[in-house]
Amino acid sequence: MLQLDWSGGSLEFPAKLTVSITYVDSKDKKHKTESGAVELVIPAAVFVVPTKCSTDDFARLASSTDRKDLAAPVYTATASNVSVSSSVADALDLVPGALNVAQVEAAAFVAKFYGRIATGDRSHVLVLVKGKKDAPKSVAVEIKSNKQELSEQLLSELVAALK
Repeated sequence: MLQLDWSGGSLEFPAKLTVSITYVDSKDKKHKTESGAVELVIPAAVFVVPTKCSTDDFARLASSTDRKDLAAPVYTATASNVSVSSSVADALDLVPGALNVAQVEAAAFVAKFYGRIATGDRSHVLVLVKGKKDAPKSVAVEIKSNKQELSEQLLSELVAALK
């Protein structure tokens, strides 16, 4: 059994936790605990909850510039030429699993995805992925959230998943 206990303030992405491990020794069947400076890196996508969103709400959130709303997705990370290992259609199918987001809509090699952060202010995560007509194994990605480092980390995780 691996038990993680979280306490404290805000998260940084990717989250880094020091862990202790409790296990049952197979020889004497006793519980043992090992503690140490093992650093466990948790991807930012783990904290995203796939959430339904209408296309109208997605459009409203995508155009938001209200920095007073702490959950507003005003920070963007983009990559204009991401190489994909398979087709654009297959790449679009990978996004929900890679970032833990729900598909809002998809048409003509353009897909929109949405999720909420599970901790704190339940901030929004918006993902837009566009296939490129002139490059069949390339996509453009835009990710918006309420924190620049979160947008950048999610972009990094998605780019790695699409390779």
